Amino acid sequence: SAELAVERLGTMNPLFIHGPTGVGKTHLLEGIWSAVRQKQGQSVYLTAEQFTTQFLEALRGSGLPNFRRKYRSVDVLILDDIHFFAGKRATLIELLHTIDTLMQQGRQLILAADRAPGELKDLGAELTARLAAGMVSRLDPPDHAVRLGIIRQRAAAIGLQLCTEVEQYVATHLTTHARELLGAINRLQAVSRIQNQPVSLAMAEESLSEMIRQYGRSVQLNDIEKAVCDVFGLGSESLQSERRAKALNTPRMLAMWLARKHTRSALSEIGKYFGGRSHSTVTVSYTRLTLPTNREV
Repeated sequence: SAELAVERLGTMNPLFIHGPTGVGKTHLLEGIWSAVRQKQGQSVYLTAEQFTTQFLEALRGSGLPNFRRKYRSVDVLILDDIHFFAGKRATLIELLHTIDTLMQQGRQLILAADRAPGELKDLGAELTARLAAGMVSRLDPPDHAVRLGIIRQRAAAIGLQLCTEVEQYVATHLTTHARELLGAINRLQAVSRIQNQPVSLAMAEESLSEMIRQYGRSVQLNDIEKAVCDVFGLGSESLQSERRAKALNTPRMLAMWLARKHTRSALSEIGKYFGGRSHSTVTVSYTRLTLPTNREV
């Protein structure tokens, strides 16, 4: 949460948050910024595009001293969408000096991007090394329980009555991010008002069919499980068991790697599905199977 991040400011520097579109990076950054301001800390929140624009304006207008004082004297500097800096050599040099100055003064840096530091090659080795040296935190898409919570909260906020079947249907078929869930609830409310009928499962299936085709995940966890079981000659649902037999270790590790790579399921959701493993086990499985490829590159 934003409050927890603020409480730990100074203990993890820089704090780098990454994740795909729609998982709440900007919302979290804005929450941290608001919490810092409430504590009367001097903080600045802006996007990489805004930083670039202001830097170029400072260059053209000979206002670099003011620009540098503004961003190198704050207690907390929060930068969103830093993948935007790719290829902008002059801005990257200025950003590096800004980061170094703030770090030397013990000020907090919080940055966010759509990829992990190791995948942001266009930002240059110096910047990605600084990012990787801090606290790197990945935001995953919401798992099933969180999706249900979002659906119920939104429905309650707009006064829409949904039965459990409809809630489960939406949470199961729309899994990418919160925005599509909010859009689905808004659409159900509109259809319910137009037809002057309560929302039924049939209504949800019909009115959300196009949205589900567009946003729904094409590969499901059970698809991956079935494919891996077929390759290794294992029984159906054997990878979901809690057994730790050697014959299941490699297939299960492969299944978790494929799930991480080809679905948007949260790490906790993948681990729970494949035998109640922890999210750290999923991360280890992914890392072990990915490392050989990284070495080749």
